Amino acid sequence: MRLLVAFATSIVQGLLELQSTSSFSSELAANRHIDSNLFSCPSLELVLTPRWNRDNTTAEAINVTLIVGGRRFERGQSLMEMVLENGRVPSMDYTGAEAIRAWDKEGELRLGTETVGITSLRRWSVSRETVGDIRLDFTVYPRSTTKATPPGPRIDWRENGGGLIGTGQVSGVEVLDGHEQVR
Repeated sequence: MRLLVAFATSIVQGLLELQSTSSFSSELAANRHIDSNLFSCPSLELVLTPRWNRDNTTAEAINVTLIVGGRRFERGQSLMEMVLENGRVPSMDYTGAEAIRAWDKEGELRLGTETVGITSLRRWSVSRETVGDIRLDFTVYPRSTTKATPPGPRIDWRENGGGLIGTGQVSGVEVLDGHEQVR
């Protein structure tokens, strides 16, 4: 099972369903004296916060916090991935100064990156076994376009009248399920 982190309302509905399942599982474990970790359900919590300019009149970027719960990743295992281009539209880079930062119960979690496959995916792997929920922080910036920008679908983030408009297709990451083989 893979979850595509897209900025859509369907995520909220799925989280509410998982929350109700998780409450039932915790209650069942408490009543039967079973380890509640056996019933941990995968969950995602997504927080989008606009970053405003100095005058608070224009949104310059979106700060994203993504909390991944109910999953465990081994050292070297892929945590997430994203396509590098979709319909001639480049994805966000998320490397160097704009790298995705990660933490878990043990503290900061270093992420390694690699580009794989013919489809040009970027994958992030964990530097050690994860413990508890994983928090990911990154920033989505609007794409700079000019008259020379090649045509393509409008799936990127762009400035629009003091705000931002776009989709998660080239700015969201796909969190993996934690069951694939460690390379």
